[in-house]
Amino acid sequence: MEFIERIDNNSDDSNHTCLVMVPGNPGLAGFYRPFMESLAKERPDLDYLCISHAAGKKIFQLDEEIDYLSERILRKLPTKNVVLCGHSIGSYMAIRIALKLADRGVHVRNTFLLMPTITDLALSNAGTKLSAVSKVPGMQAVLPAVFSGFASFLAVLPASTVYPIIRWVVQGTDSAVNTVYQLVTSPYAARQAIGMAWDELDKLVTNSELQPERFWTEFGSSVHVLFADNDKWVNPSTEAKVVKHVLSMGASEPVHESVSHSFCINEKDSATVARFILDRL
Repeated sequence: MEFIERIDNNSDDSNHTCLVMVPGNPGLAGFYRPFMESLAKERPDLDYLCISHAAGKKIFQLDEEIDYLSERILRKLPTKNVVLCGHSIGSYMAIRIALKLADRGVHVRNTFLLMPTITDLALSNAGTKLSAVSKVPGMQAVLPAVFSGFASFLAVLPASTVYPIIRWVVQGTDSAVNTVYQLVTSPYAARQAIGMAWDELDKLVTNSELQPERFWTEFGSSVHVLFADNDKWVNPSTEAKVVKHVLSMGASEPVHESVSHSFCINEKDSATVARFILDRL
């Protein structure tokens, strides 16, 4: 398990707050280091926690990842006051993690949904393509194995050969390059990423309601939503549905920023998203 943990607050005051980041797929905490550093630079009084998704011999489904992250977060939390941030499918997970934390006595102050993929995944540009691939007979079983095998192959190559290719493709921070290297040379992580994507398609079905209702009833007024311009993972009609729903729950007006869906691999985009959060804490 990889996690980012920064606990700068040495006060005995139990009322201080921990910002918990729930990663999107592929679920590696390392992608969020520049983003969390941007937050910590301006708010050193907060604690910070980001835990990678589970990956192992089996493919973990969405519900299993939610249970895993909820338990790991509860074990690592230095306080009972939390700000939850979910990115992409991590938004879907954060909504459900909020309820699990609340049931264990944790006060969820705010929930930030960043580039949220929480419904209608197959309607998005990228989701449409992923859905088409998933419907090819046998592909849902074959593709995770292919990704895993390719990762095993890359793992035996010299890092000096693989790193320049990743750096050229990613065009991101050193942290992002290092994390992509970890992903593409880890058979378990590579298989988990594509394997969970199939479950995302099944769970985030077209025209599904924004569930669970209890979350929106209890936490809707403290939800903040950020959309990326031209997001290939969120259909405009889905965005309109989310906006209408969160406003009906008393949430603040969702915001658009000129950032990429994968904002966390870029320092400038990370700083922009960090500012969105900081202005609302």
